[in-house]
Amino acid sequence: MGFACVNSDNFGGAYLMTKYLIERGYGRIAFISGPQTHYSIAQRVQGYRHALLAHGLIPHPHLEVPRAPLDEEEGTESAVLRLLGQQERPDAIFAFNDATALQALRTCQMQGLRVPEDTAVVGFDDLSSAPLSFPPLTTVRVDKEALGSRGVEVLLNPASAGTLITLPVSLVIRESAVGAGPRSADSR
Repeated sequence: MGFACVNSDNFGGAYLMTKYLIERGYGRIAFISGPQTHYSIAQRVQGYRHALLAHGLIPHPHLEVPRAPLDEEEGTESAVLRLLGQQERPDAIFAFNDATALQALRTCQMQGLRVPEDTAVVGFDDLSSAPLSFPPLTTVRVDKEALGSRGVEVLLNPASAGTLITLPVSLVIRESAVGAGPRSADSR
């Protein structure tokens, strides 16, 4: 038997976001992850990597930085500073969730970078605070209401035991990753 699982398409959402960034001309796309022991986060990392490979870009380990297990703000700031301190800094930062992305955006700005002109920043979840940031955060929208209602359906239906239900996600394009245009070929 086994448990039923209702989840968002974490792999597909990360793939779509990375593909979007590549199509906008970003070639050095960093990924800030959380603990990959969490299924959703591991799927997001895999979606990011697969999109890079599918578009002829090689995933570089130095562009994948885990958020330090400190408090969220301090851990994110540390991860962003590591990325920005590289000889070739990323032209886009994809954070595994919006809370991390919003802190990454603030850290970039505190370092004197303009978002998205110098470095794009994107997230995952579409928190209610995402459109309120400056600039508003481009993100992957997770339909939390659909997750809840499908979860209740699964709980009420014992026949669904062992079922994996994956719900679709969508991109929400806002100003934190638009308007940058294609980058020069040597930045790829």
